[in-house]
Amino acid sequence: MKKRIIALALVLVMLITALCACTTGNTDNGKDSETQNSEETTGNSNGSVTDSQTKEPSYYETPDDLGTMNLGKTIHLLCWEAEQPEFEIEGQTGDSVTDAIYFKNQAVEARLGVTLDFEMTPGNFANRKAFIEKVESGKSNKDYDIVACYSMTSSSLALKGLSEDLLSLDYLNFDKPWWPDSLVSQATINDKLYFASGDISTNLLHMMYATFFNKTMFEEFDELKDIDPYKLVTGKKWTVDRMIQLCSKVSGTTSTGEIKGLSIRDLNYDAFYTSCGLKTIEKTDDKLVISEDFKPSSQKTIQLIDKLVNFVSGKYVLAVGSGSSAQPFAENRALFTIDRSYLPIVSKNMIEAGDSIVFGVIPCPMYDTKQDNYVTVVGFPYTMYQITSYSNIKNESSAVLECLAAEGFRRVTPALFEKTMKVKNTSDKNTAEMYDIIKSTVYFDLGRIFAMNFSEWTYKIFRDCLATANNSFSTSYRSNSITIQKALDEEINPYFFGSK
Repeated sequence: MKKRIIALALVLVMLITALCACTTGNTDNGKDSETQNSEETTGNSNGSVTDSQTKEPSYYETPDDLGTMNLGKTIHLLCWEAEQPEFEIEGQTGDSVTDAIYFKNQAVEARLGVTLDFEMTPGNFANRKAFIEKVESGKSNKDYDIVACYSMTSSSLALKGLSEDLLSLDYLNFDKPWWPDSLVSQATINDKLYFASGDISTNLLHMMYATFFNKTMFEEFDELKDIDPYKLVTGKKWTVDRMIQLCSKVSGTTSTGEIKGLSIRDLNYDAFYTSCGLKTIEKTDDKLVISEDFKPSSQKTIQLIDKLVNFVSGKYVLAVGSGSSAQPFAENRALFTIDRSYLPIVSKNMIEAGDSIVFGVIPCPMYDTKQDNYVTVVGFPYTMYQITSYSNIKNESSAVLECLAAEGFRRVTPALFEKTMKVKNTSDKNTAEMYDIIKSTVYFDLGRIFAMNFSEWTYKIFRDCLATANNSFSTSYRSNSITIQKALDEEINPYFFGSK
């Protein structure tokens, strides 16, 4: 493990330029046609950001409660090899995001008088068990103070007694904006919180699901040219039915193949379940239970699956399996694709396409117009942070965790979310408002947090129905809910609500 010398100099906190806020819009005239509803059609959208979504520069200057310390400790962090840069950065690279991470780490070391000792190890989906074993084997010599792991691994570390209750430590303040309420409220079970994430994880921002739409196709197809997807969203009319309807209006071929309404890969089907306001596992006062949404008796769930199975197996969808949904989209062969927010940043196909693809970004569709709001799911490859139960310096580690999150919020989020995602990699100012909606509506389902303990059935049952274009939900639920219930009864509920 490599030690880094405490930085002697801090850089100024990056300032971000506030986006102007002056959106105008007509009221709904009660007509739901494509050309008459002012909340759908083009013509009055000026491309600016609404007041409710704009972040003032002072928002990212929110202070923490730590002040300056001289802890004089080396904090050992075991980190999974995440998909996007998040942890140790050797030096300045000229890239705004990695430079922000570099300066964040220097600021933490200088402010707290600590050395951050990062150890990187494989820990993705395929290496989850090996990662857990490494944390467990470190117990004898108290090797690690902070563990930064692939999200699906976090619950197993907690259930093995390897994670400290974060609410019992001195320096963490979960009322601060760098800790999202939606995660803290879900992951706090019986007044215990063993893992957390938020602005501390760049990969969380990268993994938020979104819908990308081809702006050129909306302009060129006669039946689409009067539709403004942004107004569909702000008018609360962006639904699954509306997506299906719009997909049915494109047809034709290009030099690279047939034009489709939607290009999607198997793992991205997860977005539909959450975006439609459905849950898999919920909390009661004294236990976790299988949600009524996640049962064959749920009319809403069954209707959604029936609808989507017919849709994805039809002629308007290009289901690419485990392939790239970005490629046909970048080749102007798909009106929509649903993927993680990192798509324009990391997709080789999108980058190489250059000016040949002009796209916009909106949330994933709601179930219907009666739904209260959009709901965003996060892909599994984001980072959960924990403090080991065997660390000798738990409180010092909690100060470091809080400082990493706070400095990440002030330095990294402006560079990644405000400047890169909302400005650099977009084609219009409307997208900034859309990303604010996406980020503010992220939901963390307990079935996804504990997915590894449920043998992954809390997401696989729904995903497999769509991937195989076969409405087997009831059959699959009956056979696999036994595994889910057993994990609740014998492992999870006894740990959180009974004697450990």
